[in-house]
Amino acid sequence: MTHRPTPEEIAAELMATVARNTPARLAERDRQEQSASERRKTAAARRKTERERAELLEERERQREEREAEKQRQRDDRRAAKQAEADRVKQVKEERAARMRAAVQRERQRAASKTA
Repeated sequence: MTHRPTPEEIAAELMATVARNTPARLAERDRQEQSASERRKTAAARRKTERERAELLEERERQREEREAEKQRQRDDRRAAKQAEADRVKQVKEERAARMRAAVQRERQRAASKTA
């Protein structure tokens, strides 16, 4: 069997509720809820700002890395061009030396055939 509150118990409960809900207490509760709401909004704004700053820093870092990579590619391209030019010059010198050796060899053969 469940206990049914008596009219006196009901009245006491209502009086306690009324006492808890005085205008001053209701106003204090509203201020606390307002303050909590403002703190949540402030925290959300701070998180958003921090997230935006982090994204901006990441973007700047990415752009810096891209610039550095481009500079490195340009250095590599210049180095490769310089090496290709050096290789071409070396090949030209070797071809010239080979032609000279062949000319000297022909000249010796010609001189040898004249003396023979």
